[in-house]
Amino acid sequence: VFMEYEHPGVKDEKHFSLAVSPEHGIYAVCYHHHDLITVCSFDGNLKYNIYGPKWNGNESSEISCFSSAFFCGDKLFAAYNGENTFVDRGKGMETSRPTRLIVFDINGNYLRTLETEYSIWDYSCDRENNRIILSLDDEIQFACLELDGLI
Repeated sequence: VFMEYEHPGVKDEKHFSLAVSPEHGIYAVCYHHHDLITVCSFDGNLKYNIYGPKWNGNESSEISCFSSAFFCGDKLFAAYNGENTFVDRGKGMETSRPTRLIVFDINGNYLRTLETEYSIWDYSCDRENNRIILSLDDEIQFACLELDGLI
């Protein structure tokens, strides 16, 4: 079944990641080169759009925005970069990775930005221990972010 809703401002090449919450019956489309998250119900109806500060309408940009996301309980976590996709950090051109996780509630309301100061490669929710497990592309390669009292 095709996703019914397509944001009218995203007309060109679409690179995105998808987060799914079966318990809430929603999915989130997180665009890599548009500062936008679109959240829809499983039947394809738009619930809400989340626009970031670098939203530029229908033009794709060289800025990497949301690289990945997931739902953890009633929260949506989205890895956010906000920099050029490729950067030169003295070792030649390399892919810029996000260091921030932006947290929204289930209704799309902004809750908090968690700055790790390390390049995030991947991450997942450990619901049993109420923490985020991070795989980092940096001098530290593995980390746990305890959520108790943080959000």
